[in-house]
Amino acid sequence: MKSIIRSMLFRLWKLIPQYIKDYPFCLYWQFRVPKADHAHGSESGRIFLVGFFSAPTGLGESVRRYYDELQQTGAEITAVDMTAFFLQPSLDGIFTNPCVTPQGLPDDTGPGTIVLHINPPAYLFALEALSPILPGKHRVGYWAWELLSLPKSWKFCIAFVDSIEVPSSFTAASFEALGKPVRVHPHVHRPVKKHNRAFAEDGVVRVFFILDLRSGFDRKNPLAAIEAFKKIFANTDKARFLLKVSSAAACPRDAAALRSAVSGVANIDLYETFLDEDALSELYAKSDIYLSLHRSEGYGLTIKEAIERGMYVVTTGWSGNMDFFPANKAYAVPYRLPSPGGRFLLTPRPMWAQADTDAAACMLQEIVRKERPDIAGLLPAPPQYRLLETDSAALVIVTYRDVTDTLRCLESVYAMNGRPSKILVVENGSPPSVAEEFFSGWKVLAARKREEPPVAVCEGEAIPPSQNIMIRIEQNSGYARGCNVGLKVAVSDPAVQAIWMLNNDVIVRPDTLDTLCNRLNMRPDANMAVSLQASMEDRGTLLSAGGGSFSRITGVTRDIGRKLLLERAMAWPAEMFESQMDYACGASALLRRNALEAVGFLEERYFLYYEDVEYSLRSRRNGFLFAVANDSVVYHKMGATASNDPDIDCYAVRNRLDCVKQYRLWALPFALLHVFCGIGKSLLQGNRSGAAARLKGIHAFCRGRWGDCRGN
Repeated sequence: MKSIIRSMLFRLWKLIPQYIKDYPFCLYWQFRVPKADHAHGSESGRIFLVGFFSAPTGLGESVRRYYDELQQTGAEITAVDMTAFFLQPSLDGIFTNPCVTPQGLPDDTGPGTIVLHINPPAYLFALEALSPILPGKHRVGYWAWELLSLPKSWKFCIAFVDSIEVPSSFTAASFEALGKPVRVHPHVHRPVKKHNRAFAEDGVVRVFFILDLRSGFDRKNPLAAIEAFKKIFANTDKARFLLKVSSAAACPRDAAALRSAVSGVANIDLYETFLDEDALSELYAKSDIYLSLHRSEGYGLTIKEAIERGMYVVTTGWSGNMDFFPANKAYAVPYRLPSPGGRFLLTPRPMWAQADTDAAACMLQEIVRKERPDIAGLLPAPPQYRLLETDSAALVIVTYRDVTDTLRCLESVYAMNGRPSKILVVENGSPPSVAEEFFSGWKVLAARKREEPPVAVCEGEAIPPSQNIMIRIEQNSGYARGCNVGLKVAVSDPAVQAIWMLNNDVIVRPDTLDTLCNRLNMRPDANMAVSLQASMEDRGTLLSAGGGSFSRITGVTRDIGRKLLLERAMAWPAEMFESQMDYACGASALLRRNALEAVGFLEERYFLYYEDVEYSLRSRRNGFLFAVANDSVVYHKMGATASNDPDIDCYAVRNRLDCVKQYRLWALPFALLHVFCGIGKSLLQGNRSGAAARLKGIHAFCRGRWGDCRGN
């Protein structure tokens, strides 16, 4: 009976959100541990390295390798072993250098540095144990975290450190907004022997994966690796899967799930015993492919070691392991976000990846076909998985009374490495003289670049089999309709699998389309990929990270990443921006053909503005997402086409209110109130034309008058 009650209490405890359990813990140590004060700390002097030196865990291995690195610098080091203090499992002989326990700390209250390889909130408990040596010390938290968002308890602990070290740029992105210096300090790598055996030299392909169950069964996701392996190699004597598992006794439920997954599969070997470094190295040495379909990694030490050994690596193309990608023989597996996995009942689910096992199976098959075609011929056909190539994309540009900017944009397109198969420029109702000037300029540009000359057609005419086409619309019916004319021509060609929408007032970099295609290939759940937009005048500063937020109450849009340094934005994980975005910007967006056919075309009623917001919200309603290709950059001359239009505020107000009505109907009164407040502000500032345009927008919305505001 007692065991049943204890089991029930344990399950109830697991249901309580972690931040609620951590709150009293943090509140208690608020009064027990002094906060960090860098002004009274010094980094000179002795280094106290604190961690689980005797523990056979990932954190233990991390601190031991950090110690080895410090030793090579000649620094004065004191190793403080917290293994017994935290009741962690220990292993004799795993660390042979001198160390002390918290009870045996030396009498040292002078300058120095304390580096703690202990994650919050246990970090505070460790600080209290180190209180005799804290005065005068610079505190460094070496924190290993695997997700983009930080728990509240970790944010609370920021006040108790002077600086933070993390193993990867992925982890650093989670901490950078918290106001403390963050330094990427990768895990130290010990020398390893290069993989010198022939691939499947005995006629058997060996796949390898290492898993410590205490690192998180759901996060490490071994079931996906097993699934991918079975899709190609199930029960064949030409392949074996070596699955090394630690801490099975400490995580019996996870171990049971793993045993069940491999039950009945004769060619999967499950190793549950402890292996020393030499035995583990032997497993690496006799394996051909390292397979890790994790949902998230703070660094990915085993992946890095497999790469250094010269093995083939197939792993999820997301999180900390991307710091050492691309690499020779390394394959990044596409993934979907967010994944539904994890035991996070009553708490927000983490943003982490679910690797595409079909794609992983194809990559395994490709590796075997490359190295051992004789074995590959005996394996079943891999699942269907099609990659998007640049030559299967069509480019659509809409231009209106803007010859110079459009020709400059086309010139940058011609200079790209990966080129679209078709370039469609929609001349959206410009005067005939302007359209002719542009067409002549395009012909001159094409001749200079030795490209196929463009062909001019009017809307509704038969489309010639040409790569470069100017489609002329007699009357300007709005940007959205111009885009739709180009989109419909593009999808009329069955060879076109994606459409690249590009503003005419941008300049693209040579790899822009390549990187957009790569991003869509990595994100099969996304219907479009967008580029970062940098300022044409200041190319180091971001205008937008490819989209923005749409206020749930007022419908006001805000660009994500505005004024951020471009170099910094490109170093962040793309999901940092995607998690904040409600809509994708159409200035440079690559759309999948099948998603376009499912979601439909742009809303032509809007004429100008908010058409990309409405399309993004409609895409989400249809189950599609959008992805940011943060290595894809365009330089944007903002508002080049509409900057002098006196009715901009009319379009923006009318279309914004319609978006709110369609997707946030309950918030419509608040959106109207916000517009009236804007009108009052304009009047107080003496901007009567702006106030009149907003009133006109409200009137057009209420009366259902769409299209060109100048006709309302």
